[in-house]
This record gives sequence, structure tokens and C-alpha cells, in this order.
Amino acid sequence: MNTPKLQKIEKRASCHYVSVIESIYPEGFLDGSEFRVGNIQRKPGRSLAFNIDTGLWADFADSQTGNGVIDLLAQKKNISKSESAKKVEKIICKIKRQPSAARSSKRKLLPSGLLSVKLHMMSDRRRFSLPA
Repeated sequence: MNTPKLQKIEKRASCHYVSVIESIYPEGFLDGSEFRVGNIQRKPGRSLAFNIDTGLWADFADSQTGNGVIDLLAQKKNISKSESAKKVEKIICKIKRQPSAARSSKRKLLPSGLLSVKLHMMSDRRRFSLPA
């Protein structure tokens, strides 16, 4: 796969970084503008940080760094970037087929004690508000 094609897929993925990363690392959590998870191989902790604004990532446990979700998945699975891009494309297609409420990131209570919102599809469409 040529570089312009990889860049096009990465750009499409950047619109859905949180959802794409959550599908790769479901045990991770959002901490401000960083998605955190143990490390690139999913070991417990929070040493892998993926910046959802820039696409830059670093695994501080292994001193690995990269740019974009294609690069991250290629490193994680030890595959080529073109294979990784194909997998990312499939993830994006799955995300786009989901209803928007299901596509919204499932947020968790962060270890730092910050509250993050978990959106649910609500069949009765009741309105709800978060405490101040």
C-alpha cells in the first residue's frame, strides 16, 4: 500500500481516534486528551499514552514512540503498516455502521478520580443531567 493511501486511511481514522483506540485496547481509558492503557502489549498499568488530538503516542515502559493508529496497531501486532491500515479500515467501517450513541466512547472513572461520561442508548429517550 502506498504512502498517500496510508495517509488517507490515517486521516479517516483521526476523526474516530477514541473509538478506534477503544476497539484495539478496550481496557484503556481517556485521561484528558490522552487515551491511556498499560503498554503496547496490553499489560496492566498506564504507560502507553495516545494523544487523540495529535495522533502521537508513546509507550514509556518500552521507550517506543509513533504517529497514528496505523503505526500503533502495526507495532502492537508486529505486522506491516499496510496490513495494519487494512485492519484500521475494517474498524472504521464497523464504527460507522453503529448508531451514534453506541459509537460514543464508553468513558470510565479515571484513576485520578476525574469523572468521565459513559453514554448509553436510551430506548425511552429520557433526558438526564450530570450533577454539577
